[in-house]
Amino acid sequence: MPQLTAGDVPITLAGETRILHPTLRAITQISNVYGGLGKARSALVEQDFSAACTIIRWGLNLNDAEAKRLPDKVFETGLTSDLLIPLIRYVAILANGGKPLPDEPEQVVDDESAEGNAPA
Repeated sequence: MPQLTAGDVPITLAGETRILHPTLRAITQISNVYGGLGKARSALVEQDFSAACTIIRWGLNLNDAEAKRLPDKVFETGLTSDLLIPLIRYVAILANGGKPLPDEPEQVVDDESAEGNAPA
């Protein structure tokens, strides 16, 4: 697997592991296409094929020739949770300035409860 850096999100695309990199160009392009990252995230939740392709294109920083082959790879992969969940996470990382997201907050609450901080 390729080397990951903070904020990178691995996806499997047509059987190949690829790494989405959070960049200023990616956030700008995705935000411009959807009128904000929230709308891009909503499009992914709705299993919007175009949204998946657009977000992957800019996350991988594909040129026009590479981007033309991308829909075939996304179709082959399918709009399953295995692809969509990492894409949603990637958009959230972009919104966080490209920095990794904090660990799941629910787990922190559960850990505090386990230490005796829960009401009796």
